[in-house]
Amino acid sequence: MMLETSEGEIKLADSLMVAIARNAEVTADLIVEELKQMFPEEPPENIRLPANYLLELGAVLMIGYWEFNGILAHIEAGLPSEAEATKNLSERAQKGASEFAGDNATPIQNQVQQFWIHNLAWDGPSLMSTEMVLDEIDEDQFMDLAEFLWKHRQELKQMLVEKENTDGEERSS
Repeated sequence: MMLETSEGEIKLADSLMVAIARNAEVTADLIVEELKQMFPEEPPENIRLPANYLLELGAVLMIGYWEFNGILAHIEAGLPSEAEATKNLSERAQKGASEFAGDNATPIQNQVQQFWIHNLAWDGPSLMSTEMVLDEIDEDQFMDLAEFLWKHRQELKQMLVEKENTDGEERSS
């Protein structure tokens, strides 16, 4: 897919586009569940939440999702923990809607998005049913991985055939 930017067109991998859509769905689901907890009854009339607040909330919730699933690499990369990000967002929200306007209105979301693109396996959730942090591996780790894949090649082949059949059925529905 070609994406038009201020610096010209860039080509994005199809796998990245699919992963972005899946990640957006997960984030939206997290936001919906959080809003249900914030407003267990009917939400107040005329409540308006700035779009950038919702983006920031989604990023904070994604950090919490990672931490719940044992992924802490974002902290080593300089991103805040869920507790720190929640505190930061709360402090900004108390200052009012103007905190979520302007060029740098979504710093947490920008950090989370960059970390996700560069450090998580885009296809991890669809292939392995979990988020996976990518890191550089040494030669011994690479050889262990190659040995594992070779030992389990028949099972992996069967899984891929089943996935292909399932994907084909979903597309024809």
